[in-house]
Amino acid sequence: MSHSRTLVVVLGLSGNVVASVPVNADGTFLFINVEANTNYTVQIGTINEAANVGRPPSMGPSLPSGWHNAGEDCCDDTGGDGFVDGLTSVSVGMSNVNNVNFGINNQFLAVTVAYVSSERNGEQLTIRWQTATESGVAGFNILAETTNGLRELNASLIPSQVIDSVEATDYSVTLLTDVDTFYIEEVRLSGTADRMGPYQVGESYGVRDGSDSGSMTNSIFLPLVR
Repeated sequence: MSHSRTLVVVLGLSGNVVASVPVNADGTFLFINVEANTNYTVQIGTINEAANVGRPPSMGPSLPSGWHNAGEDCCDDTGGDGFVDGLTSVSVGMSNVNNVNFGINNQFLAVTVAYVSSERNGEQLTIRWQTATESGVAGFNILAETTNGLRELNASLIPSQVIDSVEATDYSVTLLTDVDTFYIEEVRLSGTADRMGPYQVGESYGVRDGSDSGSMTNSIFLPLVR
């Protein structure tokens, strides 16, 4: 992350700006004098929100034209907080918090996932997700963390309903597995792929568009994967 216009904004629990600092040329940033034992939300953006301290920011996460969010991580370098939205949560205890990371790139993203949830019913795991946009998307795979590394849980590609769309589209798949962590992989018509996650079973990520979007349910029963 090295674009000179990119700024990072800390938001308190009330949604108000606490501080706004520029990202340095080497991709680093630093907030000082934050409160101990406080939960913050850190947002990446292009607007210096220093004038809005104590008030809501003038806009949500944003990037310079042609740039896209690739993921966020706090604060263990595991690869992601489970959602790609330019926001991440930071819990400040009694010591400094390092490695609050934002990934950005200027490569075209084929799909924007707005919402992911999952629930277990016995040995069955149902995963639901909603895309906000899709462009040239062939379909999706569900990958799981197992004792033998990442494994694909679906026997065949879960096809995109729309291929190209700027409207919300819902997906659902039921798998026979007892894994606790999974990823969603989007596969483009070109054959390239991007992986989103990790997601924890039983947790929800993002906000679902409740409008009358398309829906799809796949039930795939596979041998129990551990």
